[in-house]
Amino acid sequence: MRGKDGSGKATIARTANDDTALYGALYEIDLKDRAQLDRHEGFGYYRTDEFVIKRADNNVNLTVTTYVANHSKIDHNLMPYHWYKKLILAGARQKKLPDSFIANLEARRSVHDPCPERTTRKEALAMLKDSGWVDA
Repeated sequence: MRGKDGSGKATIARTANDDTALYGALYEIDLKDRAQLDRHEGFGYYRTDEFVIKRADNNVNLTVTTYVANHSKIDHNLMPYHWYKKLILAGARQKKLPDSFIANLEARRSVHDPCPERTTRKEALAMLKDSGWVDA
């Protein structure tokens, strides 16, 4: 989807087959922090609190909250900035998602961020560096 900075951002999408795997990470946050997350994710996304997942590690169904791009914000021609793609890849590797999924992410094109002083870029690169992702 189109991010606030004009670049492509990640979202999830429904498929024709409900058995299609959607890989990702599950995080627990305190409900008092949800309003802040809503503000951060809110531009272009809507929150759904009834998203059902099946955990890969134990096959248990869980109902979770997630953010999905508003259809009007989706632009399949947009590409993410290099730093955003690296952030997504680092998370996929950290969570040990399947190699085929990681290879699909790696194959996605990305572009140079024309604003090297962008706050979100600097924060993402600092997080990657602090986490040991030296290729950031």
